[in-house]
Amino acid sequence: MALYDEIVSLSKPYLGIATDAFLKRQLKHINRTPESMDKASIPELAKWIEISSKMLMGEAKAKTLKEKILNLLNLNPLNLNLLNLNPLNLNLLNLNPLKKQKKSPYSAPSNLPHHLKDLPIF
Repeated sequence: MALYDEIVSLSKPYLGIATDAFLKRQLKHINRTPESMDKASIPELAKWIEISSKMLMGEAKAKTLKEKILNLLNLNPLNLNLLNLNPLNLNLLNLNPLKKQKKSPYSAPSNLPHHLKDLPIF
């Protein structure tokens, strides 16, 4: 199934018979056609779908539809570079590299000499 068809099938329960026309209008915002849709375009398309559909069906349903469309990406840390995500926005996904990580219980104590600190402790 093509990516556009998956988006149509997710959107149809929310938008009914107007789904295809509605989605094609949103694709114009991101300079895409149904045939040229790719996964990198999904975040921008989902944003436009939420903006436009909340006028028709309310904010809660529009947000739910946006989340379902974003779930097509199956976000995981290995695929984030494909989306060209800004590192400052990664905290939205709880993946902020700037955020201090918890220390592993298996790391070396801080009072060891510097040449021994990098050795794993089992």
